[in-house]
Amino acid sequence: MIYQTAQDTVFLVSSPQGDLPPDENRWHLPLEGDRHTISYRDYFYAIRDFILQDSAAPLVQTASRMLNAEIAPHDLKKTVIRSEKHGAHYHPASVEAFFHQGRIKLCLNVAVHERGKNQLEHEAGVLGLLDHKFGLPYLPRPYFQGRYNSMFFLVAEWFQGCHEFHLSLDQAGRQRLKLWDYDHGPRFLSPEQCFEIYRRIAFILTSYYNPETTSQIYPWHHAAGDFVAGIREQQGMPAKIRVRLTTARGYTSLVDMTAGNLSGSLIGLFHFFLNLSIRMRMDRLDGVGESVWADDLCLEASARGFFDTLKSRPVSGSQLPSADDFLEVLKSFSPGELRRACTPIIETCQEIEDLPIILSRLDEHIDKLHTLIQSYDL
Repeated sequence: MIYQTAQDTVFLVSSPQGDLPPDENRWHLPLEGDRHTISYRDYFYAIRDFILQDSAAPLVQTASRMLNAEIAPHDLKKTVIRSEKHGAHYHPASVEAFFHQGRIKLCLNVAVHERGKNQLEHEAGVLGLLDHKFGLPYLPRPYFQGRYNSMFFLVAEWFQGCHEFHLSLDQAGRQRLKLWDYDHGPRFLSPEQCFEIYRRIAFILTSYYNPETTSQIYPWHHAAGDFVAGIREQQGMPAKIRVRLTTARGYTSLVDMTAGNLSGSLIGLFHFFLNLSIRMRMDRLDGVGESVWADDLCLEASARGFFDTLKSRPVSGSQLPSADDFLEVLKSFSPGELRRACTPIIETCQEIEDLPIILSRLDEHIDKLHTLIQSYDL
């Protein structure tokens, strides 16, 4: 094992005010939100020892691929381990490794209790499966994983320049989408930027939908920070927006049926579309507050992203109907039929806290969705 000196390993804590050095007088305290008394000292040192074990072989191999260079363990000059946030199951960190040949930055998810460890190990398998099957750039590519010092670690791609976003209240009390940009400062987004972010989220989720098995990425939730966005604004130029999905906690079918024919494909896709239209609108105020419902712009953007995917995917040789055929099917449904079709979706809602607001908004949502579908232009 390589043990770097104190000068070679830097520990930091990410915050809205920038990177902060951890207070060594508080290193004995448990991690924020952790009931299992893993201290900050144990957390940081375990990360260091995990990424440097076996002469840092997995880290060196990853760097060789990312930098397209031949790298040896002795080329490692410094590592920066940054505690990024703390969640209910994971304690995400980032790792920067500086080599003579260049620098890489990686995402490192850490699970410290058994439920979290099992879940993170499952996620690693799902990420590998989806990367192999689809080869799309929207999910982080997993690099290496393992259990060490009673914790489970998953090292994956880091989405540089991407940040969480959540519905928030501005000074006038209006509900707006806010980007938690620690690099340039948190800020509220324009309607055009919000539309594009929501459109891209729907595009991504539909891109990973399998029409033959009706499998989809699930569960996901805006409040969990599952999606992040990066916005580059240049004076006199349209903003460049990219959106990424930070993980895939599962990949499964939510439809109790046997797919594999055209009618089954249509039914599965119909269920997916309705489910997407509802779940896209759910968030929690500032990510942690009360459940909130996104406005109609979100619904319009979600439909656009969904149909953009259908138009971009080849129909020949697959069970995926064309965008025109599917839109024709949607237009045949009345508001009452759409409402009844939402019943199994509501029954599968895992977020009990979201149910009251979904039920209170469902009729209005269906009416708006029906109107949108009837006038929709591909």
